[in-house]
Amino acid sequence: MKKLLITITLVLMAKSLNAQDKIYFKDGVTVDAKILVVSESVIQYKRMDNRSGPTFEIGVSKIDKIAYENGSQQVFKKDISSKNSSNEFRQDRLYLDLINYGRNGATSISYERLNDDGSRGIEIPFSVYFDGVDIEGYTLGANLKFYLKKQGKGFHYGPSIRLGVFDWYYDSYYSFSYSTDFTAYLGLKLGYQFQLSRLFGLNLNANGGGFSNFTEFDYGYSANLGMNFSF
Repeated sequence: MKKLLITITLVLMAKSLNAQDKIYFKDGVTVDAKILVVSESVIQYKRMDNRSGPTFEIGVSKIDKIAYENGSQQVFKKDISSKNSSNEFRQDRLYLDLINYGRNGATSISYERLNDDGSRGIEIPFSVYFDGVDIEGYTLGANLKFYLKKQGKGFHYGPSIRLGVFDWYYDSYYSFSYSTDFTAYLGLKLGYQFQLSRLFGLNLNANGGGFSNFTEFDYGYSANLGMNFSF
Protein backbone atom coordinates (compact mmCIF):
# COMPACT_ATOMS: atom_id res chain seq x y z
CA MET A 1 0.00 0.00 0.00
CA LYS A 2 2.84 2.36 0.87
CA LYS A 3 4.52 1.67 -2.48
CA LEU A 4 1.24 2.40 -4.30
CA LEU A 5 0.89 5.78 -2.57
CA ILE A 6 4.49 6.67 -3.44
CA THR A 7 3.91 5.70 -7.08
CA ILE A 8 0.72 7.79 -7.33
CA THR A 9 2.49 10.77 -5.73
CA LEU A 10 5.40 10.53 -8.17
CA VAL A 11 3.02 10.32 -11.16
CA LEU A 12 1.09 13.39 -10.00
CA MET A 13 4.32 15.32 -9.43
CA ALA A 14 5.59 14.40 -12.90
CA LYS A 15 2.29 15.44 -14.46
CA SER A 16 2.41 18.73 -12.58
CA LEU A 17 5.95 19.38 -13.74
CA ASN A 18 5.02 18.62 -17.36
CA ALA A 19 1.83 20.72 -17.28
CA GLN A 20 2.27 23.81 -19.41
CA ASP A 21 0.44 26.57 -21.21
CA LYS A 22 1.01 27.51 -24.84
CA ILE A 23 1.19 31.09 -26.12
CA TYR A 24 0.38 31.58 -29.82
CA PHE A 25 1.81 34.83 -31.15
CA LYS A 26 0.36 36.66 -34.17
CA ASP A 27 3.64 36.26 -36.08
CA GLY A 28 3.23 32.46 -35.98
CA VAL A 29 5.62 31.70 -33.08
CA THR A 30 4.43 29.31 -30.32
CA VAL A 31 6.00 29.34 -26.83
CA ASP A 32 5.58 26.73 -24.08
CA ALA A 33 5.10 28.73 -20.90
CA LYS A 34 3.58 29.04 -17.46
CA ILE A 35 1.15 31.95 -17.42
CA LEU A 36 1.45 34.06 -14.27
CA VAL A 37 -0.67 37.17 -14.95
CA VAL A 38 -3.18 38.11 -17.66
CA SER A 39 -4.44 41.72 -17.70
CA GLU A 40 -6.28 43.83 -20.27
CA SER A 41 -3.02 45.05 -21.81
CA VAL A 42 -0.20 42.59 -20.93
CA ILE A 43 0.54 39.04 -19.85
CA GLN A 44 3.40 37.81 -17.66
CA TYR A 45 4.83 34.33 -18.05
CA LYS A 46 7.86 32.09 -17.53
CA ARG A 47 9.29 29.95 -20.27
CA MET A 48 9.02 26.21 -19.62
CA ASP A 49 12.56 25.64 -20.89
CA ASN A 50 13.83 28.06 -18.22
CA ARG A 51 11.35 28.01 -15.34
CA SER A 52 13.87 29.44 -12.90
CA GLY A 53 14.72 32.25 -15.30
CA PRO A 54 13.24 35.75 -15.70
CA THR A 55 9.55 36.62 -15.90
CA PHE A 56 8.58 37.87 -19.35
CA GLU A 57 5.96 40.52 -20.05
CA ILE A 58 4.36 41.19 -23.44
CA GLY A 59 1.40 43.19 -24.76
CA VAL A 60 -1.77 41.26 -25.60
CA SER A 61 -1.88 43.03 -28.99
CA LYS A 62 0.91 40.67 -30.12
CA ILE A 63 -0.87 37.50 -28.98
CA ASP A 64 -3.40 35.50 -30.96
CA LYS A 65 -4.46 33.09 -28.20
CA ILE A 66 -3.38 31.16 -25.08
CA ALA A 67 -4.04 27.42 -24.68
CA TYR A 68 -4.04 26.56 -20.97
CA GLU A 69 -2.91 23.28 -19.44
CA ASN A 70 -6.50 22.34 -18.52
CA GLY A 71 -7.55 22.44 -22.19
CA SER A 72 -9.31 25.83 -22.17
CA GLN A 73 -8.34 28.63 -24.56
CA GLN A 74 -8.34 32.40 -24.37
CA VAL A 75 -8.58 34.16 -27.74
CA PHE A 76 -7.64 37.83 -27.92
CA LYS A 77 -9.48 40.34 -30.06
CA LYS A 78 -7.81 41.35 -33.28
CA ASP A 79 -6.11 44.73 -33.27
CA ILE A 80 -8.31 46.80 -35.57
CA SER A 81 -6.63 50.14 -34.83
CA SER A 82 -4.40 49.87 -37.91
CA LYS A 83 -7.41 49.08 -40.08
CA ASN A 84 -9.33 52.02 -38.67
CA SER A 85 -6.39 54.37 -39.18
CA SER A 86 -6.17 53.39 -42.85
CA ASN A 87 -9.94 53.74 -43.27
CA GLU A 88 -10.41 57.25 -41.89
CA PHE A 89 -11.78 58.45 -45.22
CA ARG A 90 -15.47 58.18 -46.04
CA GLN A 91 -16.40 55.86 -48.89
CA ASP A 92 -19.40 57.69 -50.41
CA ARG A 93 -19.23 61.00 -52.28
CA LEU A 94 -21.45 63.41 -54.17
CA TYR A 95 -19.84 65.55 -56.89
CA LEU A 96 -20.99 68.78 -58.50
CA ASP A 97 -19.11 70.40 -61.40
CA LEU A 98 -18.83 74.18 -60.99
CA ILE A 99 -16.76 75.31 -63.99
CA ASN A 100 -16.65 73.63 -67.39
CA TYR A 101 -14.58 74.40 -70.48
CA GLY A 102 -14.33 72.47 -73.74
CA ARG A 103 -16.07 71.19 -76.85
CA ASN A 104 -19.20 69.12 -76.24
CA GLY A 105 -18.10 69.29 -72.63
CA ALA A 106 -20.18 67.80 -69.83
CA THR A 107 -21.33 69.36 -66.59
CA SER A 108 -22.20 66.56 -64.19
CA ILE A 109 -23.76 65.63 -60.90
CA SER A 110 -22.41 62.26 -59.80
CA TYR A 111 -22.18 59.71 -57.01
CA GLU A 112 -19.02 57.73 -56.24
CA ARG A 113 -18.44 54.66 -54.09
CA LEU A 114 -14.85 53.86 -53.01
CA ASN A 115 -13.49 50.43 -52.08
CA ASP A 116 -12.08 49.64 -48.61
CA ASP A 117 -8.62 51.17 -49.10
CA GLY A 118 -9.71 53.94 -51.48
CA SER A 119 -7.58 52.70 -54.39
CA ARG A 120 -10.59 52.33 -56.73
CA GLY A 121 -13.93 54.01 -57.16
CA ILE A 122 -17.06 53.62 -59.28
CA GLU A 123 -18.60 56.96 -60.24
CA ILE A 124 -22.13 57.25 -61.67
CA PRO A 125 -22.53 60.64 -63.43
CA PHE A 126 -25.62 62.31 -64.83
CA SER A 127 -24.27 64.76 -67.40
CA VAL A 128 -25.56 67.67 -69.45
CA TYR A 129 -23.53 68.58 -72.55
CA PHE A 130 -23.16 72.11 -73.90
CA ASP A 131 -21.82 73.53 -77.14
CA GLY A 132 -21.63 77.28 -76.77
CA VAL A 133 -24.95 78.31 -75.24
CA ASP A 134 -27.07 75.38 -76.42
CA ILE A 135 -27.67 72.05 -74.71
CA GLU A 136 -26.41 69.23 -76.92
CA GLY A 137 -27.49 66.19 -74.94
CA TYR A 138 -27.92 64.22 -71.74
CA THR A 139 -26.20 61.03 -70.59
CA LEU A 140 -26.05 58.60 -67.69
CA GLY A 141 -22.90 56.52 -67.35
CA ALA A 142 -20.11 55.02 -65.28
CA ASN A 143 -16.50 56.03 -64.64
CA LEU A 144 -13.97 53.56 -63.24
CA LYS A 145 -11.37 55.52 -61.24
CA PHE A 146 -7.97 54.32 -60.04
CA TYR A 147 -6.32 56.40 -57.27
CA LEU A 148 -2.52 56.23 -57.09
CA LYS A 149 -2.34 57.44 -53.46
CA LYS A 150 -5.33 55.36 -52.32
CA GLN A 151 -7.83 56.70 -49.76
CA GLY A 152 -9.69 58.33 -52.66
CA LYS A 153 -7.34 61.27 -53.07
CA GLY A 154 -4.59 62.54 -55.34
CA PHE A 155 -4.21 61.67 -59.02
CA HIS A 156 -6.75 59.31 -60.59
CA TYR A 157 -7.47 57.94 -64.06
CA GLY A 158 -9.78 55.48 -65.77
CA PRO A 159 -12.22 54.72 -68.59
CA SER A 160 -15.58 56.41 -68.99
CA ILE A 161 -18.70 55.09 -70.73
CA ARG A 162 -22.02 56.91 -71.08
CA LEU A 163 -25.35 56.42 -72.83
CA GLY A 164 -27.96 59.06 -73.63
CA VAL A 165 -29.53 61.27 -76.27
CA PHE A 166 -27.86 63.98 -78.37
CA ASP A 167 -28.86 66.52 -81.00
CA TRP A 168 -27.10 65.68 -84.27
CA TYR A 169 -26.86 68.39 -86.94
CA TYR A 170 -26.70 67.65 -90.66
CA ASP A 171 -25.57 70.43 -92.98
CA SER A 172 -25.43 69.78 -96.71
CA TYR A 173 -25.11 72.06 -99.69
CA TYR A 174 -28.88 72.15 -100.13
CA SER A 175 -30.33 71.90 -96.63
CA PHE A 176 -29.77 71.96 -92.89
CA SER A 177 -31.48 69.60 -90.42
CA TYR A 178 -30.99 67.92 -87.08
CA SER A 179 -32.33 64.94 -85.14
CA THR A 180 -32.24 63.75 -81.54
CA ASP A 181 -30.70 60.27 -81.47
CA PHE A 182 -29.63 57.65 -78.96
CA THR A 183 -25.88 58.13 -78.48
CA ALA A 184 -22.99 56.25 -76.86
CA TYR A 185 -19.83 57.86 -75.47
CA LEU A 186 -16.50 56.16 -74.74
CA GLY A 187 -13.57 58.10 -73.34
CA LEU A 188 -10.88 58.59 -70.72
CA LYS A 189 -11.08 60.62 -67.53
CA LEU A 190 -8.06 62.02 -65.67
CA GLY A 191 -8.14 64.12 -62.54
CA TYR A 192 -6.82 65.16 -59.17
CA GLN A 193 -8.76 65.00 -55.90
CA PHE A 194 -7.91 67.61 -53.25
CA GLN A 195 -9.38 66.22 -50.01
CA LEU A 196 -9.56 69.32 -47.79
CA SER A 197 -11.29 67.52 -44.90
CA ARG A 198 -13.11 64.27 -44.22
CA LEU A 199 -16.33 65.87 -45.50
CA PHE A 200 -15.30 68.27 -48.26
CA GLY A 201 -12.98 68.30 -51.27
CA LEU A 202 -12.26 69.86 -54.65
CA ASN A 203 -11.71 67.95 -57.87
CA LEU A 204 -10.03 68.97 -61.12
CA ASN A 205 -10.83 66.69 -64.08
CA ALA A 206 -10.12 66.39 -67.80
CA ASN A 207 -12.25 64.26 -70.12
CA GLY A 208 -11.86 63.24 -73.73
CA GLY A 209 -13.61 60.75 -75.99
CA GLY A 210 -15.88 60.03 -78.91
CA PHE A 211 -19.65 60.12 -79.48
CA SER A 212 -21.59 58.02 -81.95
CA ASN A 213 -25.24 57.50 -82.85
CA PHE A 214 -24.09 54.43 -84.82
CA THR A 215 -24.31 56.46 -88.03
CA GLU A 216 -22.24 59.57 -87.35
CA PHE A 217 -19.20 60.18 -85.12
CA ASP A 218 -18.11 63.25 -83.16
CA TYR A 219 -15.66 63.97 -80.36
CA GLY A 220 -15.62 66.02 -77.20
CA TYR A 221 -13.28 67.17 -74.47
CA SER A 222 -13.61 69.25 -71.35
CA ALA A 223 -11.86 70.45 -68.21
CA ASN A 224 -13.93 70.68 -65.05
CA LEU A 225 -13.48 72.16 -61.60
CA GLY A 226 -15.93 70.88 -59.02
CA MET A 227 -16.57 70.20 -55.37
CA ASN A 228 -17.57 67.05 -53.53
CA PHE A 229 -19.10 66.07 -50.22
CA SER A 230 -18.28 62.80 -48.42
CA PHE A 231 -20.72 60.92 -46.21
